[in-house]
Amino acid sequence: MKVTTMQGKVIDVGALMAQNETAVAVGNANMNARGDILGAGGQIIKRKEQVAQEYHKSNPNAVKSVSLKDIQADVFLTPADAVAKAQQAKKDHDAAQVKKGSKTIIDTDE
Repeated sequence: MKVTTMQGKVIDVGALMAQNETAVAVGNANMNARGDILGAGGQIIKRKEQVAQEYHKSNPNAVKSVSLKDIQADVFLTPADAVAKAQQAKKDHDAAQVKKGSKTIIDTDE
């Protein structure tokens, strides 16, 4: 990800993060920039993947798995189907307005 500063300099933030991912974080977190837990001398005790795995095992409700097979087929429409459905809804709405005696009639043949 590249970012342009106010002075017009371009900085590649992704490359900067990758370059410094093993640097020890400042403060009392005992972590490096990747999220690995460090011990004495900056040695990696637990990798960030292990930390995340332990968290999800101890908190099973933290992440919910959902099957995409349960989603109804009409939720996902092709762009052409979505346009057709919107035009039909507009025609139905306009017909209902005419039945109510509304004086505003919108031309749907644009």
